[in-house]
Amino acid sequence: MRIAPVDIEALTAPEPLVSLSEVKVPLRVEHTFEDALIGTYLAAASAHLDGPQGITGRAMGGGTYLMHYEGAFSGCALAAGLCGTVASVDEINGEAPDPIPAVLRSFGEPYLAANSSWLDSAGRCTVQLTFAVSVLPHAKAAAMALVGQMYRYREETVDSAAENPAVRRAITALKTRFVA
Repeated sequence: MRIAPVDIEALTAPEPLVSLSEVKVPLRVEHTFEDALIGTYLAAASAHLDGPQGITGRAMGGGTYLMHYEGAFSGCALAAGLCGTVASVDEINGEAPDPIPAVLRSFGEPYLAANSSWLDSAGRCTVQLTFAVSVLPHAKAAAMALVGQMYRYREETVDSAAENPAVRRAITALKTRFVA
């Protein structure tokens, strides 16, 4: 049985899906006085696509996350709650794991086989995972399209990104969970 986390906390921010210099090329921006504005758009696009609150359910930009579980039992699968490449299992219940548990994978989502020593009487535990950066080409395209829409319509108040078919196709492709 797979147990999903009841809450996921981001302990470190993931990397942006695209660099500022990469996103400025299609925008045809050569100056630096709008770098802060474009950087804000890039952070918003990355957060919209990536991490626990992102629409893709992936951890493409890396980062460290604390997963909270309830109702687990020995031998059940503790699902990471995010698809991506787990670089390390840092802590279990606030302590370094010994031995370090194997990270298994099912349908693209990493999971751990729960050990009874991790669980309290109610089946609660916390697991801290660090994900490696593994940005998919689709994600870069979606982030760049979103930033482009925000930059293009920066003085309008319409939701133009939702109306753009290229943005919609890129986001739809990312919503499909698969192994990178």
